Amino acid sequence: MNIDQLETTLSADGSAVMEVLDKAGVAMLNEQGVPVTITLLGKDSDAYKQRSNQIDDRRYAAGARLKLTAAGLKADAASILAKATVSWTGIDDECTYENAVKLYSRINAIREQVDLFIGDRANFSKASA
Repeated sequence: MNIDQLETTLSADGSAVMEVLDKAGVAMLNEQGVPVTITLLGKDSDAYKQRSNQIDDRRYAAGARLKLTAAGLKADAASILAKATVSWTGIDDECTYENAVKLYSRINAIREQVDLFIGDRANFSKASA
């Protein structure tokens, strides 16, 4: 096996569809019976890594002046997940970066599902693409 075969970024830049689950672990449907899904890029994708690096660079540049807060960390996490969001179904609001930030900032259960999903490289394997 060579190094190119070990590369995960190529498959992570492809998207995968996540079904949104309710608190009972059942796939959610909207009022019209359409499944609620979110199409995502993986943590190895260029979009995810670029946004994560921008946040890290901002923090490093602030140096000792940086005051980390729980709210600030959660906002940064929502921003990164929003950059990895490609589209969604079953949600009336248009899938934009701003609406994705709003979704992940307001609904912890969905933010946690998305974070777990994009962190699982198997969801973005070439076999599942």
